Amino acid sequence: MSYDLATKRYIDLQQKDFNAIIADEAHFLKSQDSKRSKNLIPVLQSSKRVILLSGTPVLNKPVEIYNIMKIIRPEVTPSFRDFTNRYCNPKKTQFGMDYSGATCTQELHHVL
Repeated sequence: MSYDLATKRYIDLQQKDFNAIIADEAHFLKSQDSKRSKNLIPVLQSSKRVILLSGTPVLNKPVEIYNIMKIIRPEVTPSFRDFTNRYCNPKKTQFGMDYSGATCTQELHHVL
């Protein structure tokens, strides 16, 4: 099922009891604010097993790995705020918060 179709049918998917889900191109779930991520991450988290496939899970910034970690290791993933404060060197700008930085990268590498 495509991400677009899954996003439209997420309510149906949430009512299923999946033993396993394989999600290809998992980097499509990297955005914290996308409708796709908001709708599908709970479905993936409720599955007994999840396999995420991607050729490019982290492009440039630690913030891009947060959702992937939240899916596969929620027990070791802090809140978004705690994660970004620790690993993304957030900066307040006139347009809101900028999470494009990186800090504690060796520690994050170890966690991963």
